[in-house]
Amino acid sequence: MLTINKKTKNIETKAASEITRSTRNFSGSNFLWIILLLIIVEVFLSICRPLKFVQVQGTMLKDNDYVGLKINKLLANSNRVNSYVFGDSTADSLCSFADMSNYKVILNTVTRYDYNDAKFAQDQIGKQLELPLKIKNAYFGGCLISDQHLMLKKLLEAGNRPKVVFLTVVPRPFLDTTVEEKVSPVKCYFEHRHRNLSQVHDFVELIDYLLTSSSNIYRTRSDYATILSSLACTSFGRPLNSFSTTKIGITNKNKVSLVGDEKVIDPDKNSDEVLSKFWISHYKNAYLFDQKTYDFQISCFKEMLCLLKLQNIETIVIKLPLGEKNLALIPKETSSKWNEEINVFAHRYDAHVIDLQKDSRFSSQDFLDTVHLSGPGAIKTWLYIIDDIKKNDLVWRKLKDQFKTEN
Repeated sequence: MLTINKKTKNIETKAASEITRSTRNFSGSNFLWIILLLIIVEVFLSICRPLKFVQVQGTMLKDNDYVGLKINKLLANSNRVNSYVFGDSTADSLCSFADMSNYKVILNTVTRYDYNDAKFAQDQIGKQLELPLKIKNAYFGGCLISDQHLMLKKLLEAGNRPKVVFLTVVPRPFLDTTVEEKVSPVKCYFEHRHRNLSQVHDFVELIDYLLTSSSNIYRTRSDYATILSSLACTSFGRPLNSFSTTKIGITNKNKVSLVGDEKVIDPDKNSDEVLSKFWISHYKNAYLFDQKTYDFQISCFKEMLCLLKLQNIETIVIKLPLGEKNLALIPKETSSKWNEEINVFAHRYDAHVIDLQKDSRFSSQDFLDTVHLSGPGAIKTWLYIIDDIKKNDLVWRKLKDQFKTEN
């Protein structure tokens, strides 16, 4: 009987060992499959970027990073371009709104930001000035002069030397302390994230690479959480903000939609009071003068003009028009200092200045919001630019000389 019990116990022990071993193997196998699944999901999210098809009003998802998309297109198209328009969001409306209004180009509140053409300017300059320009715009909303300088250098490094550059200027990119230069749009793209391990050269850059990679993963997950939260709040009529006392359904703050469902821009709309109030509020802070900020940005402007001259690129500096309410926000001393120094440095580096900033031919009807031009206002601006060049034989001849070898 004792012998039978021992045998039974041995069998049970072996069985238990087998079960434990199987469980361990199964657990280990599951663990490996989970890791593999996570890797596959991560690769899928990084390459396919599924959130590029989704929009949340008032939120810019990581997959919809228009700055990176636009820079990639500019660098890829560099060999087929002979002219650029540089600037901030005011240059955006100058180029995209003119095209929308004249050619019925359809853009919405998202796709406008990675639009990189200037068809109206290109066609009119070709017809009226007989210059075979192939123009792309290199503007980015909220960018500083330092961003524009960096973008020019990167385009030159990519092997492209344009023949003509239209450098649009307004005071904000020289003065704005609400945008930190170290993390401004273009600089952040080129200098604050390593996109692959081969760009890492030392320990500090390795840490930066690892932290950036981790941040990107976290940001993507955070975007998914935002979408799910917005959908849940919309579905159940709950407040998006936990401290809200009223229920919030589908609003501009939490609406989730697919690409293509966004509001199509009406380029001919003007004098939007809501937008005007918003920008006036923003520019009250943006126009606060800081000597250190101004000195750095004006030095970037000088270096940009110097680089353009060294590369024998004809440069047209355009002081874009601004609405009276916006101009009134700029301190008089700052305005006169800025205008004088733009003229001095442009003259020093042989750039032609077209000053439309306070041009009386513009009215509130030419602006969407006292800062950004409407479609008709943008068309008017390009026609004034062309007219100015046409009246200046020296500038026109210098521009034509750039294309003599192509004729």
